[in-house]
Amino acid sequence: MKPLVENVTKRSKDASYKVGPTLAPEYESRRVIVNEANWERIGRLGAGVVLLILGFTVFGGVLAVIAVIAGLIMTVTGAVGWCPIYALLKTGTRKITGA
Repeated sequence: MKPLVENVTKRSKDASYKVGPTLAPEYESRRVIVNEANWERIGRLGAGVVLLILGFTVFGGVLAVIAVIAGLIMTVTGAVGWCPIYALLKTGTRKITGA
């Protein structure tokens, strides 16, 4: 089972065609939708790393645990580009162009 179908070419009546790798139909529904803009992803990554560093070095006790958990969440959501809270609220900061 190969998830990537190589260079699918489809010709229409007007002779325009689409070439490029696409996902096989059984994997199409597994795409992760990015709902964060690039500027927000960079901000989340930066803030997450700072919170992780502060949680492991400066803060102590409960505040350190909270900082590490918040830092992990921000780092992961920034790296992946998908925020579960945005998904629940059906919103996001990424502009959808084209279609």
